[in-house]
Amino acid sequence: MLPHRICSIRDLHKMNEFDKRVEQHVKKVHDLLIMNQPIEPTHVLAAFVCETIGNPTPYVVSIGTGTNWIAHESLTKDGRTVFDSHAEVIARRGFKRYLYNELTKFTPASDNSIFCVSDVSDGKLCLKDKYKIHLYISTSPCGCASPHARHNARDKLTTRKERSYEFLMTDSKISKKHQSWDYVTEQGKLNLRTMTCSDKVCQWNVVGVQGALLSHFLDPIYLTSIIIGSNFIKDRVQLALNRRLESFSREIYNLPEPFCVHSPRIRGRVNIQINDGNKTSLNWYSELGCQVEVNNGFLGRTFFEETSSRLCKKELFTAFSEVCNLGFFHWGRLLEDNPTYLELKENASSYKEAKTALSNYFKSSGFGHWIRKPNEVDTFRLG
Repeated sequence: MLPHRICSIRDLHKMNEFDKRVEQHVKKVHDLLIMNQPIEPTHVLAAFVCETIGNPTPYVVSIGTGTNWIAHESLTKDGRTVFDSHAEVIARRGFKRYLYNELTKFTPASDNSIFCVSDVSDGKLCLKDKYKIHLYISTSPCGCASPHARHNARDKLTTRKERSYEFLMTDSKISKKHQSWDYVTEQGKLNLRTMTCSDKVCQWNVVGVQGALLSHFLDPIYLTSIIIGSNFIKDRVQLALNRRLESFSREIYNLPEPFCVHSPRIRGRVNIQINDGNKTSLNWYSELGCQVEVNNGFLGRTFFEETSSRLCKKELFTAFSEVCNLGFFHWGRLLEDNPTYLELKENASSYKEAKTALSNYFKSSGFGHWIRKPNEVDTFRLG
């Protein structure tokens, strides 16, 4: 039985030597990736970094850059469009690709993978204790953690409006109609809205960074720390990412085990600046032979060929199926009856319950409503 508590790590706020090493390694990998690339680099960079206990050198496992998202005209139902190309979201998708790759290395008798058999969840794996995951962001996440957010939105759930850098608070006026396919794709309207990165990172502190599909295989993976390279206003960032969750109760909101309310250490550098955006979004993750991919954040597709990105949901679905076919823990049964991507998300029952618990908490606590994309975007199948 897991203890009922908030999993807390002491917060010292200012970047220490390890944080600075993380930043240096991330920027070094990024600079190597963009060398000789015929594109203008974006101004926001994020990365997932793995720390091995006893090894002072952090290991960069995924990188993402970007500041944009698609308009409703680019919304598709085939899983081949990346909706949100903000750096944190892209880095997390690359991290998912890294996790899928690590799952293919796992065998019970081998030490080749970062995973071991979970002792709290039947038929699942978990991250070995010697590994810690850190998130580096070159600037505070957009939304209420940003120093540029409106004062009255400092603890509210906010969305980005398409073709605009305006942030809108979510409120009781938002209904299922406002999240339907017909509404968000209505011609001549700009109705598509996307949750800000502040809210998404806050959500990861409850549901983990692995997402719904990987939750079929893994216990939740939580961030040990978040390192912010600029625009770090301590109280604002702490409120947005950690302190909004202080009143979250497992018993009241029925948060299932092994999920918990996790509070990563957050440190950063003030250095207030404006980060101008452009349509370029880069991604890379640690895998043999992996090269940088350049995407158009406005279209959610590759920049030059306008083909589907390796980080689109269709490609992640393919990676999921490869793990299912490994033959561990009856995972192959997950693909019986040729499920849709949406059905697999819905069938990740504990993960879904955790997201629902958090959504109910946000709503009942006056923070706002979580806005979702229309279900139709996830109704595609593997074949």
